[in-house]
Amino acid sequence: MGRIRAGWLALLTVAAATATVLVAPAANAAVVPNCTAGPPTAADTAFAARMNGVLTEKLEGAFNGTRAACTRVIVNVVRQRNLPQRAAEIALATAIVESGITNLDYGDRDSLGLYQQRPSQGWGTPAELLNPVYATNAFLDAMLRKYPNNSWMTGAIGPICQEIQISGFPARYGEEAPDAVRIAAAIWGAPEAGVSGVVYDNLLRVFARGTDGALWQYYWTGTEWKTQDLGGGFLGAPAAVVHGNVLRVFVRGNDGALWQNYLVDGRWTWQRIGGGITSAPSAVLHGAVLRVFARANDGALWQAYWANGEWSWQDLGGGISSPPSAVVHGAVLRVFARGNDGALWQNYWTGGEWTWQDLGGGLTSAPSAVLHGSVLRVFARANDGALWQNYWANNKWTWQDLGGGITSAPSAMMHGDILRAFARGNDGALWQNYWANGTWTWQRIGGAIT
Repeated sequence: MGRIRAGWLALLTVAAATATVLVAPAANAAVVPNCTAGPPTAADTAFAARMNGVLTEKLEGAFNGTRAACTRVIVNVVRQRNLPQRAAEIALATAIVESGITNLDYGDRDSLGLYQQRPSQGWGTPAELLNPVYATNAFLDAMLRKYPNNSWMTGAIGPICQEIQISGFPARYGEEAPDAVRIAAAIWGAPEAGVSGVVYDNLLRVFARGTDGALWQYYWTGTEWKTQDLGGGFLGAPAAVVHGNVLRVFVRGNDGALWQNYLVDGRWTWQRIGGGITSAPSAVLHGAVLRVFARANDGALWQAYWANGEWSWQDLGGGISSPPSAVVHGAVLRVFARGNDGALWQNYWTGGEWTWQDLGGGLTSAPSAVLHGSVLRVFARANDGALWQNYWANNKWTWQDLGGGITSAPSAMMHGDILRAFARGNDGALWQNYWANGTWTWQRIGGAIT
């Protein structure tokens, strides 16, 4: 994996700062209340409540609207610079350790702000360092200087933060990195949204996260669409697969672990598999082995596979910024994802080793791969908000614009001889674009999904 990691775009790096152990503020010192001109928004408060059920370290139970507002500022700066999600993860891990994602006007010696940057060390003036936009840009500038050629895109987050900050307590960044990844994944948006379709018991079923955070299924009776609430609580998109005579739906739980909800004898049962993942999963049968792929806390592609009556985890390397999509194409197992550079990448297994390949394009969602006859097709939301496909035929990849306006990752599947791609539309409802009789047709199914 060393050769592919070196090829991916890299994450942030920042100029060195001294150790930033906070001391009690002087009597005239205070916490700068907000990272924005106004108070935290209702959305900030709601986001904070959501994250309090997910975080496990320093900010567990302490993530509030003010911290959410500062998080929003940090992520917006990263987006405006067209840097991938991993940049936000690095910045947030640093801010958690240094200030608890709070814009402090005090600190160790002359340290200030979100990252406890020091005017005496050349980070900026006190007024500049108390401006969260300036401070975040300064952090990112330093990261990029210290990690040229996108080398910040690979490796563990903790050591990258330490190289930027030069803290007297270097281990703390790694301890907070999983929570930073969870926060970034939750706020980043589109790549985490999506649906999953499968045919089981002669019914076409589409699974999605409802606006209540629960798992819902939409199923086609042959004459109409019906819905069913399957409960639970999870983040991102589900991944459905038929395993023998069992229908399984895998999700990333609110605790960051891999969960499944499986249907046997008409009864759904939830089960926690474990692990630490930061994306929606993708499940596939590869021979007799059930494999579930996801982005892990380190930003790499991991798989959990079921064999010999137990689950095992394996690191497949790389650096991805979306949930993966796995498909078996002839004798080859292929896993597609959006890379940290925004392009479509695949990691394929031919039986001896995993190999990464850049397929280009510009994606704003996770991909969804499907076999359509002899043609391998990969669908995704592109930079223009439309549905696009990249298909492999005649030994070459070809991109095609399928139009529409979607706000989630798509889910593509075969239903009989009809190719269908499901996604959340701009109106928040479930839509499909299906290929039949030589044409693509958009159809609104309805509902309200996230």
